[in-house]
Amino acid sequence: MKRSYDFFDEFSVISPGPTAKYYGFTEAEVIRLCEENDMDFTLMKHAYDGYIIGGERSMFNPNSVMKAIRNRPYGSFWQKSASYTYIEPYIHINDETIRPKIEEMLNGGQVAIEVTSFRNDMNQIENADDVFTLLVHLGYLSYDPETYRVMIPNTEVKGEFRNTIAKAGWGWLSKALANSLTLLDKTIQLYAEYIASAFDYNKTESKHEVKLEVIEG
Repeated sequence: MKRSYDFFDEFSVISPGPTAKYYGFTEAEVIRLCEENDMDFTLMKHAYDGYIIGGERSMFNPNSVMKAIRNRPYGSFWQKSASYTYIEPYIHINDETIRPKIEEMLNGGQVAIEVTSFRNDMNQIENADDVFTLLVHLGYLSYDPETYRVMIPNTEVKGEFRNTIAKAGWGWLSKALANSLTLLDKTIQLYAEYIASAFDYNKTESKHEVKLEVIEG
């Protein structure tokens, strides 16, 4: 007997329809959680925000938010079994096309893609658009339906790309990215001399770090 399933609607992170708000925590929800648990919302946003799901322009990774609340550090709680293993095969499908686009996103840029060619099959990835669309579905990229562009959503995911690039042997980019993330960490920790040294190529490594004092009021 032949059956028809045409009456089903299919929703996804690319086309979420009315389900958009259920894909993660909204900004309002995370603000409330931070207030209730004495957490810094700015750091939480920097680490786990950045997803655009339909009309929801600020969505957080709910798994990481809850683990940060329970464990307190704003670290990476990305599922280790689903990190390098998933990304690495796809970034090598077409190095000449994919690599420069990943480099652009690691530098804070956005990349235009065509999502309609993706056939919802991980075994039929044929071009850069398919790769980046798949990475949107897996949570490694955020897709803006208004501009048709993808981006790396936050520092947690950027760290996973950094690990992948280091293992893939992307040379100078791997080193540059590691240095940039170290600089970000030192900036957050208010280490003045390290920050200054990042802009001074003649500075020796023997100088000590001097921590900034925050003057309130």
